[in-house]
Amino acid sequence: MSNARILVADDRDNILRLFEKILADGFDVTTVTDGNRALAMVLRGDFDVVVSDIRMPGADGFTLLREIKRACHDVEVILMTAYGSIPKAVEAMKEGAYDYLAKPFDPEGALLVVQRAVERKRLRRQAADLRSALQDSYFRQPGDQERGDAESVRSHAPRRRDRHHRAYHRGERYRQGSGRACPPLRREA
Repeated sequence: MSNARILVADDRDNILRLFEKILADGFDVTTVTDGNRALAMVLRGDFDVVVSDIRMPGADGFTLLREIKRACHDVEVILMTAYGSIPKAVEAMKEGAYDYLAKPFDPEGALLVVQRAVERKRLRRQAADLRSALQDSYFRQPGDQERGDAESVRSHAPRRRDRHHRAYHRGERYRQGSGRACPPLRREA
């Protein structure tokens, strides 16, 4: 499997160098110094995770988050700021951010957050691929014509024709092992 692609957007060079260092093993890291360039790169490229400062030249982190989620909903976004506050973190999460880092942060903690975001994207992609494969193999049988999903399910669903099935559909319970139907349950007043 290829390395995950990470875009880091911050106006401070020391933060960019720090992320290049902590993400050097196992990630392809690209850095930019303003939000407009970051947005242009995300729209052109195939990034798995974007780590962005909230306050920077061009588009700020929240604008970047909204635009990324609108255009590339499967990209995970992690916001960071030196002006950390609980309301900002809550706002970031409501807007769709994967996580929120308050500067100064522990490099190992930042690495763990990025790894989890990459794993989340991988699992979402895997789930989408499995749903697609399942739908293709189950609903699109050879010789099927274009039909509605409900009709396709009915045509391929196994049919049970035993006495348990008939008793259940008549509104009766079937007594396990006795071979006969039980009268319907009565509700006590």
